[in-house]
Amino acid sequence: MEAANIINNPSPEELRRMAAHKEKTTKFGSASFISQMRNRSAKVTFVVDADGFNLGVDQQGMAPEKALALAEQVHQFLQDKEVIQMDRQLCTHTSFKYHCRLYITKDFASIPLQWTSMTFEPEDKNAEPDLVSIYVPEWPEKIIFCHPVEKISYILGPDYFGECKKSFCAKQCLILNKEAV
Repeated sequence: MEAANIINNPSPEELRRMAAHKEKTTKFGSASFISQMRNRSAKVTFVVDADGFNLGVDQQGMAPEKALALAEQVHQFLQDKEVIQMDRQLCTHTSFKYHCRLYITKDFASIPLQWTSMTFEPEDKNAEPDLVSIYVPEWPEKIIFCHPVEKISYILGPDYFGECKKSFCAKQCLILNKEAV
């Protein structure tokens, strides 16, 4: 990932300071955030049609060439942005835990702040992640695509926290499904 500045694994307190401009503090002092979207974007979610990968019944495919072209546009867009890198762990069982890495533009620090409250610290934040999601809420088009073979997802357009959470869980299901075939 190349960006003008990568903010590497800020603490929850740092994330809350970064997200303060969007925070609505509850009467109990908790941070609350209101997104423009209220639900997931299943209709604009795609799975890259990779070699040997069979789509599920309700899954929409995306040609690898289209995914690559769009990913290149995203990486070009991020080159002059401040991006948060957040490493977390999904699950804790010794044979079933995954190092997840989220990249998201700084203006949307509320999303990794919410994510940190429901995931675990990874054993080694500097290790290569098992799963990666690149999240650009300010993207002009709403489109989400997962490349299960490459273990990467792009979440473009929505500002809904559930897309972050789902990107790692759904991607893991796709990968496990592929491995079972």
